[in-house]
Amino acid sequence: ESQVMSDNFDPVTGEILEEEELTSLEKYKGILARKHNIALSKDEPLLALVTMHEHFLEDYEKLANEHEKSFKKLLNGTGKMLGKQIEKTFLELKDKAITDNLIKAGVIVEQINETLETGAKHLTKTTEHLTTTRKTILWTMVATWLATVPVFVILLLLLIK
Repeated sequence: ESQVMSDNFDPVTGEILEEEELTSLEKYKGILARKHNIALSKDEPLLALVTMHEHFLEDYEKLANEHEKSFKKLLNGTGKMLGKQIEKTFLELKDKAITDNLIKAGVIVEQINETLETGAKHLTKTTEHLTTTRKTILWTMVATWLATVPVFVILLLLLIK
C-alpha cells in the first residue's frame, strides 16, 4: 500500500521510480493513479494537453527571463543615467555655491577695506590732532616758563636785597 501511495509509481509498469527518472508526465500519471485509480496510457489525448501546457510554461518562463534581463538592463542604464545626472547637478550646485561664496567673500573683503580706510582716516586725523595738541602744550610750557622766569628773577633779586 505504501508503494501505491507514492507519487513515483508508474501505473503502466507498476514499478516505483526514483525522482530523477520521472518526467513530469509520469509524475502526473502517478498522481492520477494514486488519487483517482485511473491509469492513463501513453496515447491518452489528455496527456497531449499536459505536454502542451508544459511547453507553454517553458516558453513563458523563457519570455519572463528575457523580460527580467531587459528590465534589469533598463534599470541599470537608467540608474547610470540618473547617477550621471545627479553628479552633474551636484557639480553645478557646488560650482554655484563656490561662486556665491566667493562673491560674498568679495563683498566682505570690500567692507573690511572700507572699514580699514575709514579707520586709517580717523587715525590720521587723530595723529594730526595729537601733534597739534603736543605743539600747543609745548608752546604753552615755553610761554609759561618764559613768563615765570622774569618773576623768579625779580623775586630772587628782592630776596637777595
